[in-house]
Amino acid sequence: MRIVAGKHRGRRLLSPSGDSVRPSAERLREALFNIVAGHIEGARVLDLFAGTGALGLEALSRGALKATFVEKDPRTCRILQDNIAALHEEGQTRLLGADAIKALSLLQGERAQFDLIVADPPYHLLAPHQGQLSCELILLLTRIEEGELLAAGGELFIEAPAAKEEPEPPSFGRLKWVRTRRYGGSLLLHFICPA
Repeated sequence: MRIVAGKHRGRRLLSPSGDSVRPSAERLREALFNIVAGHIEGARVLDLFAGTGALGLEALSRGALKATFVEKDPRTCRILQDNIAALHEEGQTRLLGADAIKALSLLQGERAQFDLIVADPPYHLLAPHQGQLSCELILLLTRIEEGELLAAGGELFIEAPAAKEEPEPPSFGRLKWVRTRRYGGSLLLHFICPA
């Protein structure tokens, strides 16, 4: 896996062996950052279920100001720390070794806000059931909205598995669903928090 564009373009990232981490496809990452191209400079980024850190590190490569990574697996956290160090981004990053929901509660308590939130949860947590959003996805969206973690004008992207019946996500308070894009076997759900 490599960084697609920006100051770290072409740099390879370490990844755990086995199937414990499913990195976002390069095509999907490139599509995501094409969507936010005009808003990434100076952005505060939250990378949930960070894995190797590919999404947050790509954002930093493209000019984001800071990135907060959330990853609960200790082994994967060590690899993520190595990726951050290899790119000399320690001063621009924060790594929370915690479950995503617990981390969101902590960040809410700190009154943190982000201009871009990206989440790539394990697909088994997000698989739609009978055309409905999974309970885990609803909980994730609710916590982000209730915690006011997405700043006004900010954007939220969640990668989810494609399904025969693709549910149309509802809006969650200040979080407004924009559209869902399909890339192979993956969906990219796009929400905004209007300014």
